[in-house]
Formats: sequence, C-alpha cells, structure tokens
Amino acid sequence: MASSKAERDADLWVYENVPYINGLSQGQFDRLPEDEKGRHVQIIMQVPATVLGYWKTCDVSVCRRARQCRGFLTKAQRETGNYKIPYPPCVGPRGRHQAAMLEMLEQCNHLFDAEVRPLLGKRKPRA
Repeated sequence: MASSKAERDADLWVYENVPYINGLSQGQFDRLPEDEKGRHVQIIMQVPATVLGYWKTCDVSVCRRARQCRGFLTKAQRETGNYKIPYPPCVGPRGRHQAAMLEMLEQCNHLFDAEVRPLLGKRKPRA
C-alpha cells in the first residue's frame, strides 16, 4: 500500500533529524565517507571491547594506558582486508573475537545514552 505524502514527509524528517548514532541522524551518517562511518561504529564497539578486557593485551599503547579500548583500525589494516571494519583492532584479524563482542554488545545496552553514544562516565563540568 502506498504511503501518503504526509507519511513520507514524516519519515524524511525522522531520517534527517532524529539521532541515530553518535549524535548523527541516519541521513547525516549515510552521507559520510565509508572510513568515517567505520570510525563511528568502532566508537560504539569499543564499549564491549573494554568490558571484555581486550585493552589489557592490546597492541595499541593508548588503550593500555587508558585502561579501556580507544583503538581504531589504521588505513593499512583496513586496506589488507584481514580486519573487519566495524570492530577495533583488538578484535583481531578476520574477526577472531567477533562472536564474543556481539554477545557482550547485547549486554551493554545500559552503557549507551538515547543517542546511541557510549556513556563515558560522569565528567566534571568545565568552569
């Protein structure tokens, strides 16, 4: 059944205005270049990687110092095709820990705000 013009307009408004991921609407996210899309998704996937403790053995020193996943795939890692784009590098080549990450992501829903952004803890307001 065809939708009315009002329904199409409402759908378009939601597509362009309602937060979808990291404060971006679906329309804004869809217009990003592929590498930027991957970066936004990796930010979300860093949460289960942190909960699983992958930062403890991560090759990225920033993650070990921060004691949480902060890693992003490098351009070289993306181009080899061995790493899965939506996951941080600690998941491993060919998504070695992908199943555990997806299972933990389901359990981490309470760690995201309404705009699907990771809650990074309480921050002190800047004076």
